[in-house]
Parts: sequence; structure tokens; C-alpha cells
Amino acid sequence: MISIPEVYERNFGLVISIKHQYWFNKFIQDDFHDKMLSFVVPKMTGKKNEIKPALLRFREIHNITEDDLPLKTLEKMWERNRYRIPQYQLN
Repeated sequence: MISIPEVYERNFGLVISIKHQYWFNKFIQDDFHDKMLSFVVPKMTGKKNEIKPALLRFREIHNITEDDLPLKTLEKMWERNRYRIPQYQLN
């Protein structure tokens, strides 16, 4: 959870510039992808179709519903971010 101390709220308000919104969203997105990768990679053994159960378990652990994040979207995230994993960890 991210909170803004009351002193900042009173002195500066809660206006966040577009540039800072972008940086914040990028940080949250990168953190989510890192957590997904660190959960899924150790579960991989090289067998075919093992990514779906790992992604479903990740979603279950983090209380993410199908409505919040469909499995197809999560699979696409995996495909886009798997380049960040050294190849020796995938085998």
C-alpha cells in the first residue's frame, strides 16, 4: 500500500503531474512483472503447457480474478517479459 503523509497532503496537495503518473504506473507494472516472473520461473520444468497452471496459481495467490486480469492477458504478459529471464533458467 502506498500512502502520502498528511504533512505533504496539507502542504502540496494531491496533484500528481502526468510525467510522475507515468513513472509511478511504470514502477507498479515492472514490480508486478517481476513478481510474476519470480513466481513462475521456478515452477517451469520444460514440460509442454506448464505455464497456464503456474499463471493460474499466481493469480490465485494474489487474489486476482478473471475479471480483473484474464488468463489470455496474463499469458501475453508472460510472453512479453520472458526475455528478461536468462535462458539457462528456462531449461
